[in-house]
Amino acid sequence: MSTRAIYSFIDETDSYHVYVHYDGYPSGAAAYFKQWLDSGLSWTLPRFEADEAAAGFVAANKTGQGGVRLVKNRTDCVDVEYGYRISLNKDNRLCVQCVTTNYWDVLHEEVIFDGDMDTFIMNAEQIEENTNA
Repeated sequence: MSTRAIYSFIDETDSYHVYVHYDGYPSGAAAYFKQWLDSGLSWTLPRFEADEAAAGFVAANKTGQGGVRLVKNRTDCVDVEYGYRISLNKDNRLCVQCVTTNYWDVLHEEVIFDGDMDTFIMNAEQIEENTNA
């Protein structure tokens, strides 16, 4: 079964959004993040540009037709179950905010994680279990 998610890469000036049709739950997202970070396809921190990071994420995770695509706005895909905001904090550390979503009738997001990317990746299964409890 598909678990859809939206990944928003955000810097000081703009944001870019990537829709992924499958494995959007936290442990799946952690695998996508790890694949992206290990790929070397984006700038090395502390350099972070939202457009370039989003492009690297797509390049690292797109394996065929469909499935991973760019969207203009975060809420363009109403059927997503999770949303992720990726940015750099004031200490030049990569951060992620993970939310459960409902964009069908009203924009609704509930934050289930907000912190360091490494912490998210290490604890994604626990975050997922806590969400499904």
